[in-house]
Amino acid sequence: MFSFNEILKNKNVLEFYFAGKSPGIMAYHGGAIEKGTEQIARAIISHGFAGYIVSVRVRNNHWSFHVGSQHIKPNDSEKLRTFISCVDSAIAIHGQARDNNIYVGGLNTELRCKIAEALSEEFLGVVSDLKKIPSNLRGISKINIVNKPEYKGVQIELPKNLRVSDEDYDKPADWNGKKICNAILKAITTG
Repeated sequence: MFSFNEILKNKNVLEFYFAGKSPGIMAYHGGAIEKGTEQIARAIISHGFAGYIVSVRVRNNHWSFHVGSQHIKPNDSEKLRTFISCVDSAIAIHGQARDNNIYVGGLNTELRCKIAEALSEEFLGVVSDLKKIPSNLRGISKINIVNKPEYKGVQIELPKNLRVSDEDYDKPADWNGKKICNAILKAITTG
């Protein structure tokens, strides 16, 4: 298994930092790892939010590039360190293949509830009760990178049926991705 720092040095891995407002948006399992997450993150970031994206551009053995959120440290990269220091909270966009639910976890309870409510207006199967989220998808560890900003973060786990699955990682989010983006934007831009 590679460290996150080692993965970032691979020629097939692109790392992006976007300056902007909080909450910051993360998709560090972008590209081939959790397809569609990068496109959704980019759509939200395009509205002036800070962003951190890692895009793995390989066809085979893409899971060898997956590093768990608890094993990613701010000092693994200058761009990641800058992102964490410039936002007061973060939202990590992830993909899950367990079922068709959207799991909304993380230690920022207020933001988690607002995002879950906005997503529930558009989609069925939104789960934000931490007791009902599978333990490995909860995003509640204090060492999870999404929880490193001052006011912690939210981890959103999206099912495969709501994410694009092709390998054109630079194209815009699809219809479902735009609905997810709009729901998250509604949650983070309204008082």
